[in-house]
Amino acid sequence: MKNNDNLPRYVRVNAGITVHTSAMHGELHQQLYNLIAAQDKQKLHLTDEQLKAWNDLIMQEVELNNAQQDTELTAKMQQLDDDRDALLSQLFSTIRNNRRSPVKALREPAERLMKLVDSYKGIQREVLQAESLHVNGLLMDLAKQSADTAALGLTAVIAMLKTTNDEFEQLELKRIDGTDKPGLSSTSALRPLTDEAFYEVRGNVEAAFCYATT
Repeated sequence: MKNNDNLPRYVRVNAGITVHTSAMHGELHQQLYNLIAAQDKQKLHLTDEQLKAWNDLIMQEVELNNAQQDTELTAKMQQLDDDRDALLSQLFSTIRNNRRSPVKALREPAERLMKLVDSYKGIQREVLQAESLHVNGLLMDLAKQSADTAALGLTAVIAMLKTTNDEFEQLELKRIDGTDKPGLSSTSALRPLTDEAFYEVRGNVEAAFCYATT
């Protein structure tokens, strides 16, 4: 019989991997850890050191995700959201006010744009990510009536709204990826380590089931 000392401790198979946000990734590992740690470690051929190493990484992810709420990045996003809300309010109020204008060249474009105002009413109060999505939809609809918006002098406001919304979405992606933090203090650097710890634990669990006698 050949010596198996050169065999790897575990084999990682990359198939059907789902991309999670940082919060979802940490929650998934926490649930998996709770499930496995509740079992008989001896039957699963797991050591306290393996479980502790995995759990320590999970706790670091949880801490980082909680800390993200107080970062400078979050403050920048809040400022952009405030700016975005102000631009939306100016856009909508300009259209509403001109709907009653005695000047026909202002009143008629405003009347044609009122359907959009009604459709997107209240988006300033939506959850941030939902607001971003609806602002993109609003911008697409406004582009179809560019002559009307230009007649009301809204071209600059709309351009600023697009720029502000784009910047907000870029920061949101950065926050999700954890790229605003350097080194191992970022979720993007920590997540692969947590995954590797899990793959080792999973390999032992799978082997325990394959070679179980009862």
